[in-house]
Amino acid sequence: TLSVDAMIAGGQTTFTVNGAGAFELIQIARSTAGLGAGPCLGTLGGLCLDITSPLLHTSMVADADGVATVTQTIPETVPISTDVWFQAVIPLGGTGLLWEKSAAVGLTIDNAPLVAADMVAGDLVITEIMADPLAVADADGEWFELVNTTELDANLDGLNLSDGVGLMAIDHT
Repeated sequence: TLSVDAMIAGGQTTFTVNGAGAFELIQIARSTAGLGAGPCLGTLGGLCLDITSPLLHTSMVADADGVATVTQTIPETVPISTDVWFQAVIPLGGTGLLWEKSAAVGLTIDNAPLVAADMVAGDLVITEIMADPLAVADADGEWFELVNTTELDANLDGLNLSDGVGLMAIDHT
């Protein structure tokens, strides 16, 4: 089984394969062309891949429990919204005559979210406020609308709001 963490341009992602034999070499193929009838490769004992126009992405070796993990940095230059497909191939019994493949896994390269430490004036704008409502307690009725003026998702963890009297830390995105 192949699993791949979210892929953020400039960030790290982890590839994990479970179910291999102990110390087997695992190869990960990638494709930006998509799913489909991929090539049947003699070097893989005639195994046909499920991704089109594959390239060798990385290789790794399973541990004694048949698990392999590798973490890689996604280049910042990879265009955002690029769809990438991955498929693992594993030789059975170490002979290279028979191979097994994982299901293909597809992901889309995304932006890193804007974080509080990187925000500048104007990135977030308060457009509406309900302060001190008369009909209900403040805790039930006070609110504000926050608009993100950037093209990035905004992670609000670490952002502090102040009304000049009190300070409130936001701990959710």
